[in-house]
Amino acid sequence: MADKRPVFGCVPSGVASRARSAAYAVIRDEDGRVATVGSDSHRFLPGGGSHPRETVAQTVAREVLEELGCRIVLRESIGTAIQHFFSSDDSCWYTMEAAFVRAELAGDSSTRHSNGIVWLRQDQAEELLFHACHVWALRS
Repeated sequence: MADKRPVFGCVPSGVASRARSAAYAVIRDEDGRVATVGSDSHRFLPGGGSHPRETVAQTVAREVLEELGCRIVLRESIGTAIQHFFSSDDSCWYTMEAAFVRAELAGDSSTRHSNGIVWLRQDQAEELLFHACHVWALRS
């Protein structure tokens, strides 16, 4: 049976790639804006690399707490995609299997103003997100 996961990017021929598992959350506010993290030049959905034997839910909850200082409520799975990318921090290529979930921030409305969150309109997020698989998750 063929793999139905979408694939984004490609590793140059003859170049080794490191496997990486990750999980990310699509979190929207009451105005439909998307929560993003990172720098001005590299925006990401909240989430990140999975630890060994960690579930998608555990990864997303841990990463959001680390990045935003907030807890989340998971709503539903969006799916999984493959993203090939070069990391200038590590000077290597990665083949990332990224799982995506829809989630909401837990707690009162003050958590919506966490220092780590930059809320973007859908079109802004699509333009600024570093990984194409994150754009795919927003559109799914």
